[in-house]
Amino acid sequence: MRKTKAAARAALTVVLLMWGSQALAITMPHSPDEYFPKDPGDKSHSFGLMLGASEFGDDVYLDYEAGLELNFGLVGLGVSIPLHTLIWDNDPENTNPWYNKYLFRESDWDEVSDYFRILRYVRYGYKYAEENWVYAMFGELRGVNIGHGTILGMYYNNLDPNHWTPGLQADVYTPWGGVETFFNNVTKPYVVGGRVYIKPYSFVDTESYWSNIAIGMTVMADARAPKTFVMENKLDDSGNPVVDSNGNTVQIVRSTDDNFPDVATDDALVALGWDVEFKVLNKEWIRLTPFIDVNHIVDNGTGMHLGVLADFMFGVTINTRLEYRYFGDDYLPTYFDSFYEIERYMFAGTTIPKQIALKSVDGRHGYYAGASVFFLDLVRLGATFEDYQGADNSSLVMFLDIPALDIIEFSAMYFKLNFDDADEIFTFDEKSLFIAQAKFHYSMLVLYLQFTRSWAFDDESGSYEPFDNFGGGVGFEMNF
Repeated sequence: MRKTKAAARAALTVVLLMWGSQALAITMPHSPDEYFPKDPGDKSHSFGLMLGASEFGDDVYLDYEAGLELNFGLVGLGVSIPLHTLIWDNDPENTNPWYNKYLFRESDWDEVSDYFRILRYVRYGYKYAEENWVYAMFGELRGVNIGHGTILGMYYNNLDPNHWTPGLQADVYTPWGGVETFFNNVTKPYVVGGRVYIKPYSFVDTESYWSNIAIGMTVMADARAPKTFVMENKLDDSGNPVVDSNGNTVQIVRSTDDNFPDVATDDALVALGWDVEFKVLNKEWIRLTPFIDVNHIVDNGTGMHLGVLADFMFGVTINTRLEYRYFGDDYLPTYFDSFYEIERYMFAGTTIPKQIALKSVDGRHGYYAGASVFFLDLVRLGATFEDYQGADNSSLVMFLDIPALDIIEFSAMYFKLNFDDADEIFTFDEKSLFIAQAKFHYSMLVLYLQFTRSWAFDDESGSYEPFDNFGGGVGFEMNF
């Protein structure tokens, strides 16, 4: 991956920042890390056409897309045809024969799973809504949680812009218990699992106060978690092997043909969890739910999460979560997190797979706190923060969402992982992820703006590198 020239990036930032429907859209946390569903009565549909431009590495592409979203209340469908044609080719020159034949980015269409970009999602029901009993989402998965999110939480299955992954979640909720399931990729699944829970007293009386007690068990696994990589010589610009100060040839991780780290050996990693929650208050204006989760990563360590969810509804909705965490050696909270699709290969900016890095984690304790505020169905904003003993053990998530006004829609989310001091929070580096998108409406004319920081594997450095994508354009959108 080539570093973008500062002048080109600055110019592009001014001229065009974002285009909308292809963006990594924001899922707003609730309490504060559950999916906040739309109004179940919403039955609006939309159709749009877009023409714009975006930046991939040093190059600029012309973007054109047709998109359709249908919402029939419980059933939702999103389809799109996104295409990118090169219009600004910086050095080195693009000589890819596939591109020269079809005129579209090869990375968008070189895997079977990439063709599911067209079918962005199919949805039935609403997450955590017992009134519809069944919830299923196929396609792009955003901010997924299983249970309290202490094993799998805020999971995104599409972080790498060169690979599209169709995932699946399917849940059943009843007054007596339920099931949550997760598959990160239905074409080549590896992160799979789910949670089963029961409400014991509901078998006696579903209306009883004691039916608010739920007991659950979670099993989540990466069936092919990387352990070692195939290595090769690092080459300089002339194609010669690079040597270090001691005269040794520098080795880097080899890239596969479809631009993943080339894994030499892998092994299954399994996490087990047991949880209890008790919704002690469930009124129109307040919900209060203490919980305890005890998790174990097989052949590794164990951790405990003791927390409370508190939601307040009085014109303004406030969702809060406070949690004390204690864990032994070789354990990480929320092992399958927002960054897992990258960190399963290379953890926290290193070239060490997460499964191997886990072996060097020392036992410690700390806390997780979060809050979100929802004003009059117009603005959602909030943050989550976690901090543990030791250096570089703090993480922050901040988010803002303006769902839909007559003129503007806006969403933004900022992640900062593994930092130590407060002055690092807004340092934009390899520990940062930022997503921002906006739509400006004038009648049926729409201006799209976007900025996304994600990661892609760089075959020149043999590691994941930050990948900033700017884009923008104009379009037509019709609601019906």
